[in-house]
Amino acid sequence: MKPLPAQIIINTGEFHFSSERVSIHTLLGSCVAFTAWHPVRRIGGMCHYLLPTRESDRSSCNSQSGLYAEGAVSLFEQAFRAARTRASDYVVKMFGGGSMFPQHSLGRSCDMPCDPKLSPSACRDIPCRNVTQGRSIFTAHGFVISGADVGGIGSRQLIFDVWSGDVWIRRNKAVALLPG
Repeated sequence: MKPLPAQIIINTGEFHFSSERVSIHTLLGSCVAFTAWHPVRRIGGMCHYLLPTRESDRSSCNSQSGLYAEGAVSLFEQAFRAARTRASDYVVKMFGGGSMFPQHSLGRSCDMPCDPKLSPSACRDIPCRNVTQGRSIFTAHGFVISGADVGGIGSRQLIFDVWSGDVWIRRNKAVALLPG
């Protein structure tokens, strides 16, 4: 009988990459997570970023900070180099960017999934920017996104089983604010 997989929980700004029999868990709202799985070597990882880029004081931006998509890409690339693999070797999936407060939306309708053809500059809401700019940043670094569950309303719970490449998603609707 195989032992139960270890459970790793990652929070905002965190990253985990493994060759072990682990399940990586996270909870997303407007944040975005990427998973990358190598189907031959059965290794992979997950990032959970808060924003696509650091808007101000870019000179002091830590490129390794997993709080931003730019840093998350760097963390994946480091892990790929250590494993002697390339981004194109992986099955990559993208999740999150849900509107947690749709009644305060500044731009496009948040009750629909994000349009993959939307340009990053067209987004005014944080969830939409997280998705469109994150997709742009990861794609520019050679990641081929094979699947996504992004946009919409509410949070998502993710479980990524590294040994199989399966990603389990539980979607939760946002609770509307009722003014006093």
